[in-house]
Amino acid sequence: MNRFTESNITLTFPDRSYFRLSDCTGYKKLSSFHFKEMDVSWYNQSEEKLWLIELKDYTSISNEQIDIESRVNELVKKPVDALSMMLCVKHGYAMAAEFDCIVPINLDGVRRLSLLNVVHLNQSQQTNAALINERYKQKFKAYATLFNISYFGVMSSEQARRKITEFTVQ
Repeated sequence: MNRFTESNITLTFPDRSYFRLSDCTGYKKLSSFHFKEMDVSWYNQSEEKLWLIELKDYTSISNEQIDIESRVNELVKKPVDALSMMLCVKHGYAMAAEFDCIVPINLDGVRRLSLLNVVHLNQSQQTNAALINERYKQKFKAYATLFNISYFGVMSSEQARRKITEFTVQ
């Protein structure tokens, strides 16, 4: 099946061109050094677009406990580290072979990058999605410019269900 579930969010991809950086030997070696990864990546070959996707469930956290700034900092760090791993593979650096989970994807064929953060929120938290997205876009803008990222943002799971068309969000 082409499904991936985490944080009470299920993604269904139209093919098997998805992978998890957390499954890579290289990531496992680096993760103890505060190195992060995105939950799942999917390559849309027909559009030459690589999606890096993070899924978060905030429903068990009260509005008062959601520290927007620390959440945004984590959401910024994850794709920066993920992009570092991809560049390692693309350029054949010393640890490239240890990112074996990326092997099915031809990184030379990637023409566009999209970074999607989907947050599962309860009804009273819906306004937090907009706040998190706004701060995330401010903090990530330089990286998006540097890497020519076509889309980067934070959406509630409800928004993602309506707006994402290349794969399904449930």
